[in-house]
Amino acid sequence: MKIHVLQHSALNTLGSIEEYAITKNYPLESTRFYEIKNPPALDSFDLLIIMGGSMGIYDYEENPWLKDEKAFIKQAIDAGKSVLGICLGAQLLADVLSARVYENGHREMGWFPVKAAAGNKTEFIKGLPEEITVFHWHARTFDIPAGATHLYRSEGCKIRDLFTEAGL
Repeated sequence: MKIHVLQHSALNTLGSIEEYAITKNYPLESTRFYEIKNPPALDSFDLLIIMGGSMGIYDYEENPWLKDEKAFIKQAIDAGKSVLGICLGAQLLADVLSARVYENGHREMGWFPVKAAAGNKTEFIKGLPEEITVFHWHARTFDIPAGATHLYRSEGCKIRDLFTEAGL
């Protein structure tokens, strides 16, 4: 499996994702849309991971490249690629898939655990622990887009369970 990562800051390294790719012997590349205009070829990867960042998903004036990145994410989805969004990346993914992104009510900053979403038995997280401690720095949340799978949630940023709300 070839992995491609979209990064939003030189401060945010690939960390555990890089370690995972190395242990699995998966090729790993990354793009920083804030530095370059040319996205990778869609046939150059199998999995797209969209990382976090300090900006908001609509901060086009300060980060005009966000429009290009969103267009690329949409192209990857339309091409049938697997896409994983983390923090800001999940918000970008939700927005591209026409889900609502909104203020969470409070900021969540620091190292906190995330737990696997209830009922999630997707193959994607097979082998990962039920709970992982990760760094958070956000004040927004989002609705789960149609067709997406909710993988992990934190206590401070519980994404609404659309299936419960819809009475399904």
